[in-house]
Amino acid sequence: MADIAAGSIVKRPVVSQAAPATNALTHRVRHPRIVGLDVMKSAAMYFVVLIHYVFYTTAYPDGAMMRFVSVAYQYSVPLFFMVNGALLLTRPLNLGKHYRKLGRLVVVTVVWKALYALLFWLQHDDAPVTLKAFISFELGTDEIDGHPSGFFWFLNALIGLHLIVPLLKMAFDALDRRILWSVLWIVFGFAFVRCTLRIFLNFADAAYKTDLSSVLDNVTRFYMFGFYGYVIVYFVAGGLLMEKFMKYRDPETGRFAWPFPRFGMMAAIACLVFCQVLLFVIQYFDSKFLDSGYQLDDSYQLIPGLLGTLLIFALFLMFRPSRRLSRVFTEIGSHTFGMYTTHVLLILVFLHVEERTGLSAALNSINPLLALVVSLVMIAILFALAWCVSWLGSRIPVVKKLFL
Repeated sequence: MADIAAGSIVKRPVVSQAAPATNALTHRVRHPRIVGLDVMKSAAMYFVVLIHYVFYTTAYPDGAMMRFVSVAYQYSVPLFFMVNGALLLTRPLNLGKHYRKLGRLVVVTVVWKALYALLFWLQHDDAPVTLKAFISFELGTDEIDGHPSGFFWFLNALIGLHLIVPLLKMAFDALDRRILWSVLWIVFGFAFVRCTLRIFLNFADAAYKTDLSSVLDNVTRFYMFGFYGYVIVYFVAGGLLMEKFMKYRDPETGRFAWPFPRFGMMAAIACLVFCQVLLFVIQYFDSKFLDSGYQLDDSYQLIPGLLGTLLIFALFLMFRPSRRLSRVFTEIGSHTFGMYTTHVLLILVFLHVEERTGLSAALNSINPLLALVVSLVMIAILFALAWCVSWLGSRIPVVKKLFL
């Protein structure tokens, strides 16, 4: 992680000695928001709404075309972690300020969980919210059984990640990054390699009535980073890629040049398409052999998903929207936290509308392509409504604290 001399840690210089890097990094603070990051957050949020729309409603028709589109959710939340890494690892870290922000995140998460638990309790359905379930939910359980609350896993993982950000920052800033790379390779092996291998062994087990995949279960006894340890890879990868791109940023326009001369943008796009196809094939066989739904087990820990997310991150940094469109993405990007915490509430309202209008039956009776287009439009409407709720909530005294 660092060379130690005379009791001090030798850190990586903030500014590179190369002239282009110096210009880019020294002017970075004076530039406006990096629009590409807001574009990523906007796309990630749309994918989040899409997959929860698929999970919690029956209005999204089944079919190969629908599954090919919906499997893009693999890139959603990982992009949020990469954006966090791009922002936190490439800037100076104020430890006191960081932990104050973390404290606010914890409080806000507790309040949002309490509000959703209250909503579920008021529903008085077949899955009552017990006191034990509520306390477990507040203390870190991903969801309350029988209720659409699993999306809180992201906030749980985000809190855990931010607890160790100072350690990751030290390793990232160190002149010698061997410890940082060691951690990344350990997590990559135990999380991404193991989970990708396991899903193929699951197919073999289902086809030949064997139990080969279980041999990988004991491997996790040597893994010390927990179930959400894989987010470290996305977080640090965001920082490493942003650092690379900052060396190729024009100090006047703030735009990036493609920093990989041996791997062009067209090659990156082709690889992204290949990753999407591979994820679709995996999802297809997962549903065929294991009779599962749209979501894959350990979905964010598959190697094609990781590679695809890295490619999307790099390509979106090159996106150069007009000034007006940039303002749109900036507005969306600055409200994604509130959109994330409120979009499921809007989906639940939509669910009641769906049940009363017979929308699901209507969509399943029309042309599949038209049904897909209608579904994507409805998801866009829910996305826009979530932004409206977040924008409005961020302007109401006291309430705005919940929207960070």
